[in-house]
Amino acid sequence: MKEIKNVIGSQKTVPAVEIGKTTVYVRSNIEPYTEVHSEDSVFVGWKYDEEQYEKTEFFAVFIQKLLTLEVENEELKKQVAILLNGKE
Repeated sequence: MKEIKNVIGSQKTVPAVEIGKTTVYVRSNIEPYTEVHSEDSVFVGWKYDEEQYEKTEFFAVFIQKLLTLEVENEELKKQVAILLNGKE
């Protein structure tokens, strides 16, 4: 995984996740960005942080995250049931 902070882009929109041919781009902290060079020259685009994954790496990492979330969700369901029922 490659992490890049404060990327400046000129695309019309910035998707949070973009799947390319070999790379998956995961973007966060997306915000409009304007840079004034002179009275006649203004750049309008986007500023964001980006993580770049090889496709196989992306799927391995995010499947593991998904499985972890499923386990945590089941544990939270059990804890809620205990709180609601007042017993284990």
